[in-house]
Formats: sequence, structure tokens, C-alpha cells
Amino acid sequence: MSKDLYEILGVSKDSSQEDIKKAYRKLALKYHPDRNKGDKGAEEKFKEISAAYEVLGDESSRQRYDMGGASMGSDFDHFNGFDINDIINQAFNGMGGNPFHNFHQRPNPHKQRNILANISIDLEEIIRGTEKTISYNRKILCSGCHGQKTKESDGVVVCQKCKGSGRFTMVNNMAHINVTCPDCGGRGKTVVKPCPDCNGKGFGVTRERIKFSIPLGCPNGYKIVERGKGHQYEKDRFGDLIIIVYSNDHPLYKRVNDKDLIIELPIPVHVSIIGGKLPIPTVHGEKVIDIPQGIRDGQRIVYRGIGLPVLNTKAFGDMYIIARLETPKEISDEMKEIFSKIEINESSYPIYTGFMKEVVK
Repeated sequence: MSKDLYEILGVSKDSSQEDIKKAYRKLALKYHPDRNKGDKGAEEKFKEISAAYEVLGDESSRQRYDMGGASMGSDFDHFNGFDINDIINQAFNGMGGNPFHNFHQRPNPHKQRNILANISIDLEEIIRGTEKTISYNRKILCSGCHGQKTKESDGVVVCQKCKGSGRFTMVNNMAHINVTCPDCGGRGKTVVKPCPDCNGKGFGVTRERIKFSIPLGCPNGYKIVERGKGHQYEKDRFGDLIIIVYSNDHPLYKRVNDKDLIIELPIPVHVSIIGGKLPIPTVHGEKVIDIPQGIRDGQRIVYRGIGLPVLNTKAFGDMYIIARLETPKEISDEMKEIFSKIEINESSYPIYTGFMKEVVK
């Protein structure tokens, strides 16, 4: 008897694509072989829901399924040979990643060569440039087997399950599901006499310490590549250490466009009314700036050349000041008398008077 794909995933026919993805994600977590080792029933269920999601997870194939009324048992041959790992990665994309990303995946030597490291620095260090030191773990080929995982000439044999192909086809009454070979992990070979020095791993781990320079004006997310400081993957061949530099948040300034800064500056209200000079903090030290007469709360002023340095140039970015007017905490009788003489009209307060005109229409 043919099975309804919506029923397999536990969703209705009017479910959204997002609902279908969430239902598959929940079932995949429940029945995944990594969580149910040796449970054949869970394995079959996992293959079934993965095959159902292959159809319903794609809008166009879902429409064809809905129009034709095809089922898993009657019309599923055109999905033979799909890779179950691709389905899982697609379903978990944008949802925190695939928690089973290491499950029977074919090793990627390119990913195993380089080492990524993140480091954060302060704005003050961006201003002047700096030097940093980090420690990290690095793989080095085993000196006993030179990365071959065995010292014996007959220590490695062709994998019997996949016959050296690295792929394995799981067959049931629904489909032929092509997966990475579970016995050899996609390598096509199996170590039967592991090297005693590294227990068949082919490598050892060493702790490294490296000092490097961060240039003046370093952009956020800047990559520093230390050639040959990554994992060893062949004799005399090493990957790279890639250091990604991020800037820490600052209590006063917000960094934008890598070179410009924004600061919200409290401005005494009497200075905002008559204008004047006001000392302010900058990353280059205290500076005196001109506050224009009549500046409003939230108004932005731009001061050129007092931002961050621009990488590999002699230029500097700008600083954007957002005015935040501050009223006096204490007001003298003399000040009260002065302010009481200011008339509220279109000349003195055009925004308020204009607002009131609109309200009383």
C-alpha cells in the first residue's frame, strides 16, 4: 500500500514550506542513526522521512506530487540515487546548522589543511596598530607511519562494503539511497593494522604559539594569513593559519564602514541655543569642536578626519556626532526669568507651533 508523504512527515497538505522543514528537522533529530545506533526500525524510519522530505521540501516537486497524487510506493523512481547527506544539510540550513554534519561524511582534505582562529582587538589598537600572540593546536603527520596510518605494507585493504568507491547504496522498497560508506567514511580503504605510534590516526597534535602584527586601521573581519602554519597534510606540505580580526564594542563609539565612528554626545541646552565651542572625547584625544547655534536633539554633525585610520593609506575616517540635549539639573531664578521672556511663536519654535496648527484644524 502506498504511503502519503504528508502523513509520513506528520503535516497537513496546506502546511507551509517552513512548517514542512521544521517537521522534518524534528523527525530527523529523533530517528537519526547517530542517536539510534543498531536500531533498524529507526534507520528505516529515518530513510523514509528523508525520502519524503526530498519531495515535499522542494516547492516544484511538491506541486508535481500534489497534482499527480503520486506516493512513495507508486512513483518514486525518479528520486533514486539522491544523497541523504544533501537532504539533511538543506533542511538544517539557516536553522543552526546540521547537528550531524560529521555523520559518514567524505573527508575533505582541503578543509583539513587550514586552521581558522578569531581574535578581537580594541579601537585604540586599531588606531596605532599592535602585535598579538595566540596559541593553537596543529596536526603533524605521524613520524612512524608518515600519515599512512599503518607501517605495514598490507596494513590497508580495500573497503569490502563499498568496494573502494567510498559510496554505498542503501536499498529498500522506496528508493535507492546513495550515502557515504559507513565503514570507511568515504575513503574507499580500511586500516587493518594501525600504526602503534598514532593508533591509526596518521597524525599527532602539537601546541603552537605564534606572534603576528595587526596593521594600523585593520578593518573588521580582516584576515591575516600565516603561510605554512596550518595542519600538515603531506610530507613537507602544510596548510595555512588564517586569523580573522574583529573589533570589540566600545562604550562610547560605534564603528561603521570600518573607518567612521558614531558617538551620541550630551550637549548642554544653553550651548545648543546660542552655539559655542565644546570639548569632546575622540579616539585621538580630547578636541574642541564648534556646536552650531540652534542644534536640535538627534541632529547629526560630521567632523572630518577624526575617525579611524584607513588601512594602507594616510587618510582617516570621520566622526558623526548625534546631539542629545541636556537640560540643567538646577535652574536659578535669573535663568527662569530669562527663559520666561521667550515667546512661543513661529519664529522661536516653528516645529511646535506648526504641530499645533495641524492639531487644531
